[in-house]
Amino acid sequence: MTVDCHVTRTRVGSYPVVMNHHILGVILFILTICIGLLSTRSGAESPGIQPAQAVSETFVAESRSTDVDTSPGPEEPTLSSQEGDSHSEETRIESFSDDRQIGRSGKNKIEIRCFSRGSERLAELKFYSRSEYGSWFEVQSFKFEKDGVTDCNPTVEDFNNDGLKDLTYESQVAARGANEVRKLFIYDKDEDELVYIKNSENYPNLAYNKKLNCVDAWAFHGSTTTIFLRIERDMLKKFASVHTGLERMVTVTRKDGTEVIIRREPMNEEDIYTRYSTFNPPS
Repeated sequence: MTVDCHVTRTRVGSYPVVMNHHILGVILFILTICIGLLSTRSGAESPGIQPAQAVSETFVAESRSTDVDTSPGPEEPTLSSQEGDSHSEETRIESFSDDRQIGRSGKNKIEIRCFSRGSERLAELKFYSRSEYGSWFEVQSFKFEKDGVTDCNPTVEDFNNDGLKDLTYESQVAARGANEVRKLFIYDKDEDELVYIKNSENYPNLAYNKKLNCVDAWAFHGSTTTIFLRIERDMLKKFASVHTGLERMVTVTRKDGTEVIIRREPMNEEDIYTRYSTFNPPS
């Protein structure tokens, strides 16, 4: 009897406990299903994680690209900036162009620009030939420093009596102002180019001498000296001179460079500033 009563109390007392556990399990099951349904529905209505990451990566890439300086650096200027800088620095521009006299008429052309760039004064020469198709192409280009006093004053004339005209331009003025110094360029028809006469600035007031078929120079130095020269390749070679002063003195230059006096005579003071066209006898 004691045992039966104990059992009976246990059965009667455990029923509510069992029911409570059962109800709790059902509630948890229902909550699990609801949470699953809500998650599924939320995933269907909103964008997934991966697209959001892709958008974020795209934004970062674009942000980095905007930080890159794509403008040209100081060592790689654009063409327009180069032209702008060049023209802004150049002043006192003097230009000359000829395609009718220099070299072969209509087949050669010379262009000269004299300009200042900062503290420099420069002369730039370009020599062209015409192709068989009629277009100009550059054969040579020269650039020299120039004094800041004179203009270029280019002249086109024949200095070697070959019937083809050559070029000089004024590069500086020597002492006393009467000594005009020019650079001389002789047209070479065989090479179709200009030959720069390297020592032409050593001889002021250059001119072609018809009587002796040579080049002569006329130098002022208190008195005067007429110098007779031959063109040899890219140099002028002196072969005679007439010097004035208290007396008139004629010298000739040998092949080894030594000078020999061949005439010496008194002269009138008014003849000191005579430019001679011959030297033996001087006239």
